[in-house]
Amino acid sequence: MGEPIRAAVRIENSGATPALNLVPRDGVFTRPTLPAYDDEIMGEPTSRSVLGPGVAMTLFPVSNAVVSSEKQIQAVVIGANRIFVRGEVAYEDIFGEKHSTRFCFSTTGENYDKAPLSACAEQNQVN
Repeated sequence: MGEPIRAAVRIENSGATPALNLVPRDGVFTRPTLPAYDDEIMGEPTSRSVLGPGVAMTLFPVSNAVVSSEKQIQAVVIGANRIFVRGEVAYEDIFGEKHSTRFCFSTTGENYDKAPLSACAEQNQVN
């Protein structure tokens, strides 16, 4: 208690060329169900980077709020709330075309030992 929820998300450039001007945004939060996609829950964009072909990097999303009560923990443990890890990675290809990948994973305490994070049924997109 008294700490934010932290996660680690590994992303990899599976293409044959570098991802330029890569800007990740991510966030961690708890809710009973997945809310509509909005920027408010997401963290601020970090600095731009380049991700070479076949290279991976790890994002470390952190919740905006700290876990402040046993009631909050129990809501996740019993499945009344889920922990969601959501983010977007925006980048440009070598031809200057803009792309983005959105991801969403979640878990509850009742499923944590079987599968720490599972893909959300929606809000995972690639363009």
